[in-house]
Amino acid sequence: MKTKLFIPGQPPLWILLLALLGAPLLSAEPRILPDPEVRQGEVLSVLVWDRRNYPGVSAQLLVEGRSPQRVQGFPVIAGEEGWYGWLILFGIDSLLRTGPARVVCSLEGFSGAPEAPVNILPGNFFSEDIPLNEAMSSLSQTEDPERTRQSQVMTRLFYTFNRDNVFLFEPLSQPMTGRRRTSYFGDRRRFLYAGGGVSQSIHYGVDFSAEPGAPIGSDGPGRVVFSDYRIITGHTVVVEHLPGVYSLYYHMTDRNLNVGNMVETGTRIGTVGATGLVTGAHLHWEVRVNGVAVSPDFLTQKTLVDKDRFLSIVRTR
Repeated sequence: MKTKLFIPGQPPLWILLLALLGAPLLSAEPRILPDPEVRQGEVLSVLVWDRRNYPGVSAQLLVEGRSPQRVQGFPVIAGEEGWYGWLILFGIDSLLRTGPARVVCSLEGFSGAPEAPVNILPGNFFSEDIPLNEAMSSLSQTEDPERTRQSQVMTRLFYTFNRDNVFLFEPLSQPMTGRRRTSYFGDRRRFLYAGGGVSQSIHYGVDFSAEPGAPIGSDGPGRVVFSDYRIITGHTVVVEHLPGVYSLYYHMTDRNLNVGNMVETGTRIGTVGATGLVTGAHLHWEVRVNGVAVSPDFLTQKTLVDKDRFLSIVRTR
């Protein structure tokens, strides 16, 4: 009978082989895949994946001449087939400089910083002049501490990131159909004041003209995070769809929802009105992604969270 040689303090051969085979997987860098190109006013999606599960993942978008934009990621693959994946969403400002850019990732517990190139393309935006009567001119030009406070509350909300609030697995839908559009996302606007002054701004949403009282439906599933009256936007509702992704409904006659209500696509949000700073009855529909206003129409054509697609990418790369 032969005796197996065993050296004290040495692990069995099969453990050594397993460690050697597994070493490349464990030592390989995390992978990063952003959309190769994106237009002004769209959403840049960045998929990050690895065999390791990191407590936190974030990224910076580096554009020449612009301060880095940093956003957090949220889990979209949780151990399926041994992989972990995170999705990072950048709202691309309609004024962001076009040309080459870089996405640089930061993974908590990993010393490296994987990065990838992105190309930012120009959007196509309209220009319009909007005459304001004396009442609207006064409302727009007069300093008001309450209006400032309301603006600060909304800004904080836009930058709130709840990584577990993932409700949207489909493209958005228009909140109203068969209605004439009076303004588009990214319009370069000039407000012509009654006293002769002029100011410029960017239109952050899409306006639908409709008769007062016409119903408005939610553009997708989510949770109501704001429902109140604001000086400039009138009766206002904000719905959270994904971490950092919000849709907004302005100038309504009334609101059917309260903070904390869950909605599905088509759930009644309220009715068309002319409250706040307006020149006529309409719905202003807006979408924010990590604080940045983006084209709502873009998100009616794209599914941001598609786990099956993400897994297929991970398997083949």
